[in-house]
Amino acid sequence: MIWSTTRYNTWIALPVLIIASFLTHGGTLGFSAFSDDHSALWNAGVNGIPWRNGFFRPLSDLTFRVGYWIWGSEAFGHRCFNIVLHGTNAYLLFQLVRSRGQNDNTASSWTAWAAALLFVAYPFHQESVIWLVGRESVLGTTTILAGLLIATSSRSPRRYWVVGSILFAGALCYESALLLPLFLLPMTERTERRTFMYAMLVSGSAYLLARSLAVGWSPDSYLNQLFAWKHGAFIINLPKVLVRLFLPPDPNSDQQLIKGGLLLGLLAITAAYLLWKGRAPKFIPRIWWWWMALSLLIPMIGAVSTRTSESDRYLYLASAFLAALVASFLARVPSRIPRTALMGLLLVGSMFQQRIGQSHWRVASDQTRSILEHLPEGPAYLLDLPDAYRGAFIFRNGFTEAVLLAGKKEALLIDVRATDLRTDDKGATYITFRGTRIDLLDTDIWCRWTENTFERTNTPWPTDRTLKFNP
Repeated sequence: MIWSTTRYNTWIALPVLIIASFLTHGGTLGFSAFSDDHSALWNAGVNGIPWRNGFFRPLSDLTFRVGYWIWGSEAFGHRCFNIVLHGTNAYLLFQLVRSRGQNDNTASSWTAWAAALLFVAYPFHQESVIWLVGRESVLGTTTILAGLLIATSSRSPRRYWVVGSILFAGALCYESALLLPLFLLPMTERTERRTFMYAMLVSGSAYLLARSLAVGWSPDSYLNQLFAWKHGAFIINLPKVLVRLFLPPDPNSDQQLIKGGLLLGLLAITAAYLLWKGRAPKFIPRIWWWWMALSLLIPMIGAVSTRTSESDRYLYLASAFLAALVASFLARVPSRIPRTALMGLLLVGSMFQQRIGQSHWRVASDQTRSILEHLPEGPAYLLDLPDAYRGAFIFRNGFTEAVLLAGKKEALLIDVRATDLRTDDKGATYITFRGTRIDLLDTDIWCRWTENTFERTNTPWPTDRTLKFNP
């Protein structure tokens, strides 16, 4: 046993896991802000705007405002906050595994530590920790883990009103918190189900009312776009999600398909064997399988990419329950030496993948800083700004706010993408920038990013208005 089960040592788990989180992600503290991070730092941090356009996550945005008061707009302090949150979630998972293990007699302190450490080191949810805005998915997971822990640590029906308050606060951070009632439903006793339903209904209704009054339900809102499924894409995403839970992204679709097929086949054979032997329920309480299944809804809806690490934040909650399931299987290895060896191999492999993923974010950080250091004098239109590097965001969004944070408040530097250019009925070419039409003239200054500097270039359209540059 790694640690004794005394109350003293369970509380030691919190600082230990936060330190482990820093050991895992500390190398990213010097990275720049990325993409939407600049919008959050400028709008929520500097200007105190309560929520960004298209989103209603006021408590998440509030953390940027408070962070700006403490350490300004530099990414270092804000990323420290993300890493602490990640370690805190590992601690909540640690306590949840211990709690369920005591109730079902199937887990131990070793299992709890193994689950927490695997979750800290899990390499395919870096977007949630390194990307500052990714903290939203981390806070949503905090809500669900805290709600489950409170629900399992007390027998009073009134605990559901506390859980309901957590649900409301969590939904103001990230919409995944709205799944909490489904996570709790199988755990509720028949005698307390009415209290449970009232508490969840009041909390959910309060959130929907607050959102309706604050931002409404525009067709262009993030939630409406997220739920715009077509042709059964929701179900089709399940194999992709299962593959990405265990495998890194691969730009080669054919290779990823082969590896994914082999993986899913192995998982299917293992599951069939366990069911045939009737051993699956003995390994892990069924409630963990329910929680795992529910957590997969988020990446299925979000459509996790198999090519790059983009959208890996959707795997964050699922990775917590995956870590618990893997730790529970490892705990059933009868001999300590092979059990510890397997655990060590998983951690070493995870850290190896961590370094690969973090190297992509390092390149994106270097590109972001180089662009901001070489900004031309405005007004000017900028071409070929990089979108991302292997899933690590650069300037997919947030360029204008990055310019403002860089101290060029008076410069009119516009990131022009091919889809931004329009031609009206009179043949005049224009762009729409922040809702304002700007007509393009032959005297305008155009600069193209060449991976290390900006170079002056001709307008991207000749007299026949044919675009010459790639989007």
